[in-house]
This record gives sequence, structure tokens and C-alpha cells, in this order.
Amino acid sequence: MTRYLGGLITKDESLVLPANNYEDTSAPGVWTLEEAQALNKQGLWPTPGNTNPSSFVENVFSVYTYTGSSSSQTITNGIDLSGEGGMVWYRRRDGAENNSIEDTVRGLDKVIYTDSANAQGDPGVYGIQAFNSNGFTAGQGTVGGDYISWTFRKASKFFDVVTYTGTGSARTVSHSLGSVPGMIWIKNRDQSDNWAVYHRASDSSAPEDKYLRLNATAAAADSADWWNDTAPTSSVFTVGTDHAVNANGENYIAYLFGHDTSSDGIIQCGSYTGNGSTTGPIVNLGFEPQWIMYRKVDDTGSWHIHDIIRGIYTGSNDGLLYANRTYAENYTNDWLEVNSTGFQIKNTGSDANTNNSTYIYMAIRRGPMQTPTSRASVFEVDERHSGTPNYTTTFPVDMAINPTTAGGNVRLTSRILGNKKLLVDNAGSLEGGDSGQDYAHNDGVNLVDSSTYYAFMWRRAPKFFDVVTYVGTGSAKTENHNLGVTPEMIWVKNTTGYGVDWGVYYGDATDYLKLNSDAATADDNTFWNDTAPTSTVFTVGTHDSVNKNTNNHVAYLFATLAGISKVGTFSHTNGSSTDVDCGFSSGSRWVLVKRTDSTSDWYIWDTERGLVSGNDGYLTMNSTAAEVTNQDYIDPLNSGFQIASGFTTGSYMFYAIAA
Repeated sequence: MTRYLGGLITKDESLVLPANNYEDTSAPGVWTLEEAQALNKQGLWPTPGNTNPSSFVENVFSVYTYTGSSSSQTITNGIDLSGEGGMVWYRRRDGAENNSIEDTVRGLDKVIYTDSANAQGDPGVYGIQAFNSNGFTAGQGTVGGDYISWTFRKASKFFDVVTYTGTGSARTVSHSLGSVPGMIWIKNRDQSDNWAVYHRASDSSAPEDKYLRLNATAAAADSADWWNDTAPTSSVFTVGTDHAVNANGENYIAYLFGHDTSSDGIIQCGSYTGNGSTTGPIVNLGFEPQWIMYRKVDDTGSWHIHDIIRGIYTGSNDGLLYANRTYAENYTNDWLEVNSTGFQIKNTGSDANTNNSTYIYMAIRRGPMQTPTSRASVFEVDERHSGTPNYTTTFPVDMAINPTTAGGNVRLTSRILGNKKLLVDNAGSLEGGDSGQDYAHNDGVNLVDSSTYYAFMWRRAPKFFDVVTYVGTGSAKTENHNLGVTPEMIWVKNTTGYGVDWGVYYGDATDYLKLNSDAATADDNTFWNDTAPTSTVFTVGTHDSVNKNTNNHVAYLFATLAGISKVGTFSHTNGSSTDVDCGFSSGSRWVLVKRTDSTSDWYIWDTERGLVSGNDGYLTMNSTAAEVTNQDYIDPLNSGFQIASGFTTGSYMFYAIAA
């Protein structure tokens, strides 16, 4: 991707654009002072070495769920379709329905189905009603039905849409992908014809000789009539004489997908070889994926689609839809798991992992890639309310802490664990799953609880928060993460073994705390192996809490992000107040405090329940106690928070999030 090399900030717009500079954004390389200031306020101003924000995955691709309605509804997913162009692929999840595709090149009222050979049709009120600058307007659907949309924006090295008219003779077609395509889909718009699929890994030596069908299960076949045995290039692809790709006078649509292995690439098209084991092949992408499509190529097989919004869970069954079938979504198998650098196939079935069979895939990087600039985009506190979801945000939730003011278990749930609920207030592993718990929303989470509950909700984002799952080995080891900076606090839980404490790292690799206990800091090298984390890895020792052999573990990583979050320590003396400067400007939305030199609860305060001058209600992470409302332990402070004079003398660690 294009990188910013320095540029010019000047009052003189006549200056020459720096060579090889930031040419493909709204900041063209020479900026006036006013332009630079405006871009900075919008969060679009580049810093040296950072990739182009307009090419971050969150700006070119979206997985978005919504509920069907008897009228049209606006889907705001942040993708500029009206200005940049692209494609929306949508379908119902909870019932049988076609996989529909509409795009900005063909325009509205023109739909094709990935599971059908049918020609292009008019969806009427059921199709997309508008392509917008921040998403699209969905048409009428089954009232109350669950829907999914996958939006692809045209972008260099990621995705392109091309139309052409067939000639009946082998020919080239120009494209604007800006790189050699990793995958191409072609559909005859005028006639009933099978889809044609090129994939760079459908054959190990000459993939241009092979073709697949998106709407069918047939194995890859060899024919020069489809691609003329000619590999695509960064500017053209070649079609042969088959009716499906190049009938004389007929109109075609082609969708081109990139394959980018650079460090900031967001899409890859590759292959893996099945091994027939539940510890299946590991695919290293160099990034954590959010969307994966795969199928067998050397025998019959369906096109599987998984994404993290509907659910790719660690140790649980994953949401499956098919590109070539109208089947409703199902959660009957643990197909695969994602990790910080790729994914691993878990299922032994023929559609995913037959021994020695070849499978192709397309995987898209998880976002966001841009460092957040506002607290509201990555953290929220909400009191339970009616409706779905029953806790709302402006972002997809990746972790929620779910306490009750009436007294009871403090639950911690996360997208990657599905419907499993960890208990923070004791050493037990899981409270058990609940089908009513639902992370498949872009605007909150649905939790199974009562009216006395609250939710503290985090989104994974660079330099703010990350989640990692791994299997223990019993021997000290490192685990990769995608936080992008060195974590200052880590919570780890063994999710397999019962009676195993939470382990907490908070800045000293020789010490640990227990999230489920009021115990003081202890020194034990079996937790972190006396090895500090880095911006890419963290280390776990041999303790069962963090690395028991064959057991599943989850780690939650936190960092200080200027103006949004702060991890740190302070000392307090009873009888006088202590100002804790977090670098905030409007105080704290949420504060967690734990004494480290002696026994003490893990105190939680937030502005939803009240963080004021005077008595403030507090909850405790490590106990089932009801909210305490008759103490004044904390007071507001614009730069962070103030510990009131009545708090106990001691040394403390804290984690605060800005208002």
C-alpha cells in the first residue's frame, strides 16, 4: 500500500507533489496549513510510516448483520459505495434464501445469485434501494428475520468490479485492481450460465488452466475455453471462448479479489492441505482474519463462508453459510478457529479437512487497523434495557463485563468464546453456555441476565485492547498478539480447568495478581517467566493458570492510549486526597482500582451508575457482593480521577477509560 513519506505542509500550493508520496488519499502530498488541520480533525492525517487510512480494512470491507423489515432501512457500515464503488453481498441467515449480489457498476435493480446459474434479475423492493457514502439502503425483507451483508469497496490490491461484452474469441479484459488478482468470479448477466471462478491456488503449477463454479460443487476442471490457459496480470485478465465467460454479444460482470502478502495487506487467496485431524492444518496469513471462504478443489465440495460477527468461536461450533447453497445458517460443527496470525481448521469432514486433499481459501484481515481517536468508538457502559441487543454501543463488542448491582456473579464474555461465560469473581472456569447470549450485532451485545445488570463493553482496536486465545503446553512460551504496542495489563484465564485462578500482569513480569481474589501482589516466575511482553508477543510460564498443557486459555490485553485509556499505579495516604492524572480532558467514564501491597478488592466505578463529588456506587470484580452506595472513595477530576481522603493508605494499580 502507498506510504506517506513526509510530504509538504505549506502556504504555497504551487509546489510540486513529492514523488511516490501519499497520492491516493484526500491528502495528495502538498497541503496548506488549513487542509492539514482539517484532515487531522477528521482523523485522516497520515503520520510517517502509517498506511493510507482510506485503504484500512474497516474502510473497504464490512460484515454487518441486521433484522428484516417490511420497509427499507439504512445500513451504516462506514463503506463509501456511492463515491468509490463496490459490491454488496447479502442474504437471510435464519431461513433458506438466495445469496444476492448487487454492485455500483451495474447499478440498482440488478441482482445475481451466487448459488444460481440464472441470468441477472430485478429484485424490486427486496433489493438494495441506494448505495450510500457510508453504506447502503437495504430493501424489504422477512420481518424479524436475521440478515447478513458483506460489503466490498473498490480499492487497490483488494477488490475491483468490471463489466464487459463477450466477443466469442479469446480476449483480454482490463481491470483496475492494481495487482495480480488472487481470485476472479465471472457471471453471464444475460443468460443462464454457471459462474466461472479463477483462483491462484486451484492448481500448484498452472491455475490458469483450471476453472471452478461458484454456484456448484464440482471439482476444479481443466479447460482452455475458460481462461485461455493465460494467467491474469496486474492490468488484464484473459477469457477464452466458453459461453460462461465470453459469448459473442452477451454482457458479463467480473469481480476481482486481491492477494496481498505485504505487512499491511488485507486480503490473501491461498491453499492448504487437509490432514484429517481435529488439530488440522494451520494457515499463516500474517494477520488475524475476520472473513474466510474456502472449499475443496480436487474433489466435490461446497463454498464455506465464516465471519467473526456471526461467530468463529474458539472451542465451539461456528456459524456456517454457503456461497453455492440457499441453506439457512447452521452451528453444527467446530469448523475452524482464528488466531493472531491466521486460522486453523478443526473439522475432519470432507468439506474442510480430508487427509491430503487440497483446499483453496480467501481470507480478509480483521479490523479496525486505525488507532481509535474517540472513547465512544471502542468502549461503552450501558444499563440493561429491552430490545435486541439489550446493551447498545456504536461498535461491535469484543468483550463485555456483566455485573449486577443486586449481588451475584460477575460475568465476563467475549466474541471469540461465543456463548461461554467466564466468572470473574471465582476461580471456576465457565458458568456454561447460553444460546440467548448473542454477539452477532454491530451495535451492541445481547446478554442473558436481569434488570439489575450492567455491561462494560470493549472493542478490539490498535493500541487500546486485544484478545488472544491459545492452547497451553506446560512449558514457557510466547504468544503473538495484535495490540500494536506493549501491553501494560494482561488478564489470562484457563477456560478448560476448573479451580484455576485468573492471572493478571500489570507492568512487572516478576509479579502477578489474581482477578478473582483480593490477594496482594505475589512474586512467581511461573506466571510470566520473568519476561516482559513486547509490542508483538507476551510470555507465559508454566503455571496452570496461564499455560496448562492441552488446556484452552484466553488473554485480554490492555494499553494506555492517549486521551482514551490509561494503565498505571499510584500511592495514596488516608486522610488526604490523591489526584490521578490520566491525560484526559473530561474525566473518566470507567475506573478499575486494586491495592497491590495488601489485600483489597478490585473496585469498579463508572459514570452510568454515578461518579460524582460525594458517595459513589462501587462494584467489585472479585466478589458477588451487591453494589455499595454509601461510600465516597472517588471523585471527578478532568484529567482523570481523584481518590478521596477516606480510601486506605497503600500502593495501587488502576485502569481508567476516558469519559
